[in-house]
Amino acid sequence: MKGKFLILLFFIAVKSYSQNFYDLNTIQEIRLTFTDTNWHQQLLFSDDYIPAQSVSINGNVIENVGVKYKGNSSFSTSNLKNPFHIELDTYQNQDYQGIKDIKLSNVFYDPSFIRETLSYDILGKYMHAPRANYANVYVNNVLIGLYVNTESITKTFVKKHFGTNTHPFFKAAIFGGANLNSTNKPNLLYLGEVQALYTARFEMNSETGWQDLINLTNVLNNNTAQIETVLDVDSTLWMLAFNNVLVNLDSYTGLLNHNYYLYQDDSGRFRPIVWDLNMSFGTFDFLSSQSDFIFQTAQKIAMSPMVQQNQTNWPLIRKLLSIPRYKKIYLAHMQTIL
Repeated sequence: MKGKFLILLFFIAVKSYSQNFYDLNTIQEIRLTFTDTNWHQQLLFSDDYIPAQSVSINGNVIENVGVKYKGNSSFSTSNLKNPFHIELDTYQNQDYQGIKDIKLSNVFYDPSFIRETLSYDILGKYMHAPRANYANVYVNNVLIGLYVNTESITKTFVKKHFGTNTHPFFKAAIFGGANLNSTNKPNLLYLGEVQALYTARFEMNSETGWQDLINLTNVLNNNTAQIETVLDVDSTLWMLAFNNVLVNLDSYTGLLNHNYYLYQDDSGRFRPIVWDLNMSFGTFDFLSSQSDFIFQTAQKIAMSPMVQQNQTNWPLIRKLLSIPRYKKIYLAHMQTIL
């Protein structure tokens, strides 16, 4: 009996440990080792992963991994503390507790250090969302700083949340990066049946799916009464409510219409997944154009719950909130978050 009890304790401990990498109450320790002392310059001017000799994660050493800097506005050639993307399986099949991608945010424009982790913690109460906590990051035994450690939205993530990872899977990402002047925003307008018109607005992370995405935009814009056949409307309304309450405008709700994923579940409906929350709580100011922005805190507090409702280029808001039932649910979700 005692032996069975000890075995049970062992499995409980293993399960608990396996969850610790994104435990909000635990600061992780990540130590990168590069053989080349010029690692920073290599990362600055490379779009591809460069090899690191190893990464130690909480004392567990994994050799031969890929590393690159990530980010758009949070990345700068003048920074030593740039955001990292560590890919454990770039050169060989390996992982850490089932995790293959480690995303480390440099806490851009956030002296509180809590904006991103708090945002993910709130979001995760209402829809499928990444987890986030903190990590002290060292390179060649030199502390670079405290980072936010955010769960990557990959096929591993969607498998865990939706039970599959082979269905259409898209990242809303403007080709060439987040440019305020871009005309290729992933706003889900129906652009016709030509696939090339969508490839500048979305990145496909699955083997197939362009026609499914095009069909989603067609139904949303031209046959909204059937939207529940192709979109999980409730989780979409949670996303829109979250963006509004937290003044998270570096999102679908703001000027760039980006920073979300779409995964098609077994029912054939796309599920939105929010990411990149380092500019939530009102850090990103732009609403509908570069001349339409809310800069003052008082403006952000007073931002309308129905912002973008009448804007053509925000069909996810305009079309869904034009339906009284969805509008009531959306406002109820806002109240719940508050």
